[in-house]
Amino acid sequence: MKTDKTEEILCLNYYFPPLLSTAVIRNYHIACTFAKCVRKVHVLTSDNYKRFPTEERPLPSNLSLHAIYTLDYRRLLAGKQSDSHKPTTKKTSVFFQWLLKVQKSYPFSLVLAEGNFIYIYGAYHKAKALIREGGVTTIYSSFGPYADHFVAYLLKKKFPNLRWIADYRDLQIEPIYKNVIFTNYQKRIENKILQKADLITCISDGFKSQLEVYDRPTKTILRGVELRTPEVQYEKFTIAYTGSLYFDYRDPRAVFAVIKSLIKDGRIAAEDIQLIYAGRDGHRYSEWVEEYNLINIFYNKNMVSQDEAKTIQNRSHINLLLTSSSPELTGVLTGKVFEYFEALNPTLCLINGVYDPEFEALFSELNAGTVVYNPPISQGKMQSFILDKYREWKSTHKVKSTLNQQIIKSKYGWKSQIEKMLN
Repeated sequence: MKTDKTEEILCLNYYFPPLLSTAVIRNYHIACTFAKCVRKVHVLTSDNYKRFPTEERPLPSNLSLHAIYTLDYRRLLAGKQSDSHKPTTKKTSVFFQWLLKVQKSYPFSLVLAEGNFIYIYGAYHKAKALIREGGVTTIYSSFGPYADHFVAYLLKKKFPNLRWIADYRDLQIEPIYKNVIFTNYQKRIENKILQKADLITCISDGFKSQLEVYDRPTKTILRGVELRTPEVQYEKFTIAYTGSLYFDYRDPRAVFAVIKSLIKDGRIAAEDIQLIYAGRDGHRYSEWVEEYNLINIFYNKNMVSQDEAKTIQNRSHINLLLTSSSPELTGVLTGKVFEYFEALNPTLCLINGVYDPEFEALFSELNAGTVVYNPPISQGKMQSFILDKYREWKSTHKVKSTLNQQIIKSKYGWKSQIEKMLN
């Protein structure tokens, strides 16, 4: 696939700035990088950003933003919660968990999910008008929600000569989270829709293996990295997690057990260390901290802006990364992975599940920190890592970065990732 300065790209991004959400980051950087490659970029997005907290980001002069009227559950929630996401823990009622699965499943998603049929209708008709003006050669749609892919599918049927890139930040049919009902039926529907796609892109090789079953060209496009300017680290030795728990599939309790043991044995002084959490699941995280009697060293920041989250990451001595794996799916390289790398500080990656070769290879290549598992595969590995960084902090009052910045800059920047998509 080639592009030039005479072409235009149409992006279908329900999530896009200025909405304050980590989901916008990939869409934002991809759209901005597109703008460097073509004459004009059109972004169609939900007008829900007008109802939730926003965070302005600069846009290229040749990128036009079109807000599509949206009447979905997020609009109904506006004013009833302080951010655009609800906490997700297993303590949520069984009925609510089942309702979430129904909401994500076709055909119910057309009515109940983000970007329901009203958004789909508006985006489709706006996109048709832009295409008929001439210049648009490529459609880029991002999941989730599935509404964006559905609009792209309708446009591809109407304008078969257009090229369509279908991108996945998450999977519609998740083997770990079991997030839909009537799974085989959902696969048949997804297969029918994706047969129209010219290219499927996704965040990891693990996702790629799941999406290749649809027999379409598929590429891994990682989240690009933009290294930040280092900041002065916290006075106390700090381990921070900035993210969600996803119904407890991301579980930090193994870390708390190790810290409690090190404090009890006198190898770490309680007055030296602090734990920080920032995200939508602060209540659940606090409960777990209290289970291990570590509440006196814990600070719950709750929801913060992206800039505040980055400051926490920049100043922490260890950034805790929580993720999951299963025999069916490994390599869930979410945007959080590379967001942590941007902070330059060591990352402790705790995987709730089986051995993950993609994470192991990435951390080894970049010397980014360490990867450990729950249940543990290598006894004592997490304890040794934490103790090693603590002793470094104790002697120098800082923890140095070990990240291979040369490889990061040459291989993992946004430009190099988008070139893979467009070539």
